[in-house]
Amino acid sequence: MATREMMNDDLPEETVETILSRLTPLERATYDATMSAIMLSTYANLQEVVEQIDEVEILRNDSDLEERALLPLAEAGLIELISSLPIAGEA
Repeated sequence: MATREMMNDDLPEETVETILSRLTPLERATYDATMSAIMLSTYANLQEVVEQIDEVEILRNDSDLEERALLPLAEAGLIELISSLPIAGEA
């Protein structure tokens, strides 16, 4: 119970730091690998959004009407990609 009370008094950053300092080397390596995987996944999703934004801009500036007709589909795809991004704090 004393540990729980101590952790409630700490700032969130201090709590995480305290918990991480108590991990065994294997637990810490697992935590680091998990965080890296999450960050790489998020980066890949963001890269896909950037590519879709570029595609929308190309279609928006295209003078070929047949190509430009694809613009609503590209914009809908962009909206779907952005909607699928995790909200801050979600994993």
